[in-house]
Amino acid sequence: MVRLSLVLVVGLLASACDDLDEYRATGGTDGVFRGVVIGGDSDLPGGGSFIRRGFPPGTELTLTFDPELASAPGAPPGTLTTNDVCMSLPSFHLTPLEPIAPLSHDLLSQYEFPGGGRVRNYLFAAHARSGCLSGRDAMVFLSLMDDGAIEARIVVGAGDETRGDRFGVFVTTRQSP
Repeated sequence: MVRLSLVLVVGLLASACDDLDEYRATGGTDGVFRGVVIGGDSDLPGGGSFIRRGFPPGTELTLTFDPELASAPGAPPGTLTTNDVCMSLPSFHLTPLEPIAPLSHDLLSQYEFPGGGRVRNYLFAAHARSGCLSGRDAMVFLSLMDDGAIEARIVVGAGDETRGDRFGVFVTTRQSP
């Protein structure tokens, strides 16, 4: 009886652990996650919508991500690349996702977006090195979805007239190499 109880407890604990391997996409044989910014044109300044501002319609995000590295010090857990072109360069090109270490001590690290289907949420910084966002920092919110997709929200604060703010929601899916 004790042995059966022990087996049941171990089984329950093992099933309670998150298996995030399906979200690992580090390029190469792991592939990448890719998706287009959502939201159409509207009457908002800049032609955006409340869920897309600053990113042109059709902007594609390519994301590499390894959940095991998301909270580990050292190597970045992934990169962002967009195909929007401004000043002849994309806003993000293999831009590393940078964990924000102090978040582990703050309630913000436990943020949740409304709506179901989210397995886990992450918050990163990304320093744009090219295009209109060159030298600016973005906040990147990643949500691992229970259907295997990764939802990415990219937020960049206000700039000047040519380097304005950005907000985009991208629903990405795994793409094979």
